[in-house]
Amino acid sequence: MITNINKLIELLEKLNLLFSKNLGQNLDNEINLTKESEVLYLEYKQLFPLDIKSLFEELKLQYNSAFEMTVWGWLKEVYFNYESFIKIDFENLQNSNFIISDNDRKLFYHSKRLSGDFFRFISKFYYWHYGRYGLREKSPIRAFFLNDYQRGRIHFDSDLSTEEIIKKIESHYAFKYELIEREVRYSYSNNEISLDIEEPEYDVENALTNDLRRLNLDYQSKLEILKNFKANIVKITNNLEFEFPAFLIIENTNPKLKFEHPIDVFNSLKPLLSMSEFEASLRKLIFGETSKIDAGININLKSNELANVFKYLDDINYIKCTNKSDIIDFLTDNFKYRKAGKYEPVKKEGIKKNILTQSSISQIDLPRNFKIELPT
Repeated sequence: MITNINKLIELLEKLNLLFSKNLGQNLDNEINLTKESEVLYLEYKQLFPLDIKSLFEELKLQYNSAFEMTVWGWLKEVYFNYESFIKIDFENLQNSNFIISDNDRKLFYHSKRLSGDFFRFISKFYYWHYGRYGLREKSPIRAFFLNDYQRGRIHFDSDLSTEEIIKKIESHYAFKYELIEREVRYSYSNNEISLDIEEPEYDVENALTNDLRRLNLDYQSKLEILKNFKANIVKITNNLEFEFPAFLIIENTNPKLKFEHPIDVFNSLKPLLSMSEFEASLRKLIFGETSKIDAGININLKSNELANVFKYLDDINYIKCTNKSDIIDFLTDNFKYRKAGKYEPVKKEGIKKNILTQSSISQIDLPRNFKIELPT
């Protein structure tokens, strides 16, 4: 169970690194970014949907008092992870000069939500089970951004319309508010908080004053809820989601053939590919996101060797299917084997005998570079 939480943190760190390194580059890199982020989600698909509340309650019972330090360690990790997502959002996606594909945008915001919701859950969990007991010192936090426009701290082009200027100010406010909210949640998990909210000032001669008043009132209201965090902690920690991205296209919702431990199967087959370019197709195939790769996947094996590999996976119960013929169809639909330096589509007659045999495949019948851990 604890492995699932570590895997979630691992996924969030990988996504964070991927977005921070690649966002804002040219269109080709954005397309690759979409593919890479999709591949990451597919690799960790078995985590979702994650019933995180039940999981944490079970872990608390299992590890007892030792669980407190584990939770605190996770809280610190996701505190910085979420901060990075907030900054990437403001510096790149909220930048009007920034170009990003729709797919990248959707995957980024799903990832940011996942990081934020995990942070919100774990900060509340730590407070409820550990942090509210014992000595709680007062932690001062300042919310001094409602006069940033008046102070000239929000920069924008001089030719912007009033609507565009207000949108720029609102983006700045949202960024500052998210950082303050994160700090409030983190601090309150172990301390009492004192939130000092700056009173906004106005220039009556400025044409933006009415719009600024409306915007400031909105954020003053939000900040007051944070200021009374103890009374609102339940309300502002509802509607958390730990789901697989619903917008990722699932081409094959009910495949005839499925794999147990797909990441292990994928890693064992990867060294057999003729080129790394086939990795993305292989991953989608093994994770059940598609049932057919039209172009075929070139694999550096003879057809009988490929059959032995899949017969072995079936023998160790890594393949789930109704009939052995499903394995045969799976191989003929998707793979090309090596023959005389070329790659040809797998034919049923070349693999049928090996797949249907009643005898188990031994290690000596497997290719040297095929390695997979036996199920425990």
